[in-house]
Amino acid sequence: MRKFVCAVFLTLITLSVGRYVFAQSTIDQKVNDLAKPIIDEFPQTPKTRIAVVGFVNDEGRFNCLRNYLRREIASPLFASKKFTILEREFIDKIIEQNKIELDPVFNPDAAKKLGDLLGADVLLIGVVTNLGRDLPVRVKARCYSARTGEQVADATANIPRVEQLKSLLSDDCAGEGGGEAGQSRQREAAKIVPNSIEVELLKCRRDVNTVICQLRLTNKSSTSPVGRVHFGYSTLMDESSNVARLKQVLKDGNLTPYFEIASGSTVQVELSFEGVSFNAKKVTVIEIVVNGGKVTYTNICLAGFCGGAR
Repeated sequence: MRKFVCAVFLTLITLSVGRYVFAQSTIDQKVNDLAKPIIDEFPQTPKTRIAVVGFVNDEGRFNCLRNYLRREIASPLFASKKFTILEREFIDKIIEQNKIELDPVFNPDAAKKLGDLLGADVLLIGVVTNLGRDLPVRVKARCYSARTGEQVADATANIPRVEQLKSLLSDDCAGEGGGEAGQSRQREAAKIVPNSIEVELLKCRRDVNTVICQLRLTNKSSTSPVGRVHFGYSTLMDESSNVARLKQVLKDGNLTPYFEIASGSTVQVELSFEGVSFNAKKVTVIEIVVNGGKVTYTNICLAGFCGGAR
């Protein structure tokens, strides 16, 4: 009897895991299907600078799925070695500063203007369409030349409504962090390094195979008017044991591993670590060297993968 119960239990677990793997592989495959016709349209050299502008929906719905598609389609594009992928944060900043409205179909003038502002060769914009309650969700991606404004490639994929797609079909992603639970797992306690500089990790996100972490630095010294900051050799490891090394430090949009902070003042910086898995969802350990002191954080979920929201 016990053997029978165990056998049934193991069978249920196997079926459950199998359904999850099938669902996830189905979604991943559809993203690859969407990217392939686009990849095939472009030469191997020279590399094309592509801006994945975003995915829109006429009804203003499917926010989580649209964000997921925008993030994940960059992986097969990058893996093809045909493209240089522009960072999403940079694209969003330019769109916001210039008050550009995204439409399902770009007109040539709008495409040329945005392409010029971004310094891109090609713009990719997608449309997510609801085909019905129990029907697949149709995703269409179009590429536009930033030089002529004309459409140069397109692709379509129908994503079936598998169980694991339900969270992606939600309209409330609670931002990049995936809700309050996600935010609490991202933000870490402040730590002090030499020169009385307080280091606080705010959040980390993945862009293709690069993890970008935001830090808040505060000069806590009451005796020195200026605190010097220098970032040394720093690394992180994802859940697949891939080690990524610190590639650059950005402060106020400028590359600089050295700078100063006035006493009592606070600045924010971005650290970019290159070399993680294209599918990384978590940083298992990150070691940041500041002023010769090492700050370590563990089990940091990447933005968009916290709390299971997206």
